Amino acid sequence: MSDMLSVGSSGVQVYQRALATVSNNIANAATEGYSRQEAVLVDNDPRLYGGLWFGTGARADSIQRQFDAFLEQGLRTSISDVETQAPLIDYTDRVVDIIGSQRTGLSGSLESFFAAARRLSTDAASPELRMGFLSEAEGLTARLKTLSGQLDSIAIETDEAVKVNVGKINTLTEQLALVNAELNRRNTVDQQAPKLLDHRDSLLRELAGLARIRVKEYRSGVVDVSLGPTDNQGRVVEGKEWRQVDAVLDERTLGVKIIVDPRGDYEVVSGVNSGTLGGILNFRDQILAPSMAQLDYIAQTIASQFNATHELGVDATGKLGGPLFTIDPVFKLKAEASTARLAIQWEVTDPALTKFNSIDLRYDPNVNRWTATDVVTGDSVSGTEELALNGMLIRINGRSDKIEEMRLEASNRPATGIRRLIEDPRMVSAAAPFR
Repeated sequence: MSDMLSVGSSGVQVYQRALATVSNNIANAATEGYSRQEAVLVDNDPRLYGGLWFGTGARADSIQRQFDAFLEQGLRTSISDVETQAPLIDYTDRVVDIIGSQRTGLSGSLESFFAAARRLSTDAASPELRMGFLSEAEGLTARLKTLSGQLDSIAIETDEAVKVNVGKINTLTEQLALVNAELNRRNTVDQQAPKLLDHRDSLLRELAGLARIRVKEYRSGVVDVSLGPTDNQGRVVEGKEWRQVDAVLDERTLGVKIIVDPRGDYEVVSGVNSGTLGGILNFRDQILAPSMAQLDYIAQTIASQFNATHELGVDATGKLGGPLFTIDPVFKLKAEASTARLAIQWEVTDPALTKFNSIDLRYDPNVNRWTATDVVTGDSVSGTEELALNGMLIRINGRSDKIEEMRLEASNRPATGIRRLIEDPRMVSAAAPFR
């Protein structure tokens, strides 16, 4: 027959462990990443005496976390969605402050410039009004350059933010692979230490805050993690192995390629649009790049349209007016070592058509022809000494007896390169030809 003392003793021991578990939960109530634990109690095997089964007390079978995989997955998704908004909103507010400010934005300079033009139209012979008009024209180009420089600064800042967040992803995935190695020592998740599982889930939440992830969990608690749209695409953690993530940034288009294992299988990951990293990428693609393109378009439109109008008038010397604005693209010539003596020059002939894209130049000695190709659009032209492409005229003097390849690499944009041409107030064509 079962011993009442042993049964009572087992009950005391069981509830001591249950109370210890409760105490541990209370002590860790404010511990980040801690999951509430519960003592799982089961009855001991009964014993048969005289044809009757008598209980032998209870025992603590295991300590389990109160964890729901479905809720945890929803939490990670929510974390990714929330973290997406912070950089997107913060950076967008800065762009709005730069472009939309009445005091430091573009609208004030445009209004002042056209107001000066209207005043000059009422008295074309006034030296003071001519000088004031040129001053406002200079102020407009300076404002465009300033705004362009501020947007460039945000672009550089987001470049660094992308690199920092990619570095954080690499750190977390490496730690997660180490946790997987520990989890792999036991067969089932019930055998794992609760603290180790809490650490695994904390790493997954941090990772979800940087980018939306897909998680595949195995029976032992080991997880595989991918950044791609499916479990097999963009996998960064597989068991105890992890793959490095890198970002390739395009300074011209502000595009970013997220690459997994850049020194190995080299996989480009698509669809990284959530989490802090996704928010930054969304901002660059949806806000910053269009804002910079629109500012460049405004600069080109001002230069081309106002020049066309200005050239219809007559200046103070009785001559037809010339262009008031020009846009100077800054290019750097990059070429392999060559023994040929070549002189290459370029100038803007039509600001409205200037794209500020890099241009590849190639010379074929067999036909004595140069070919200029826009590296972005693929448009190309051929010639012997002069090549007209993207509103630019490229002049090449000299010949070579072998194939030559070089690139004119653009290092600025229209809003940065715009400037006023006219310095003499008398050259302002403020009068109509019939006068």
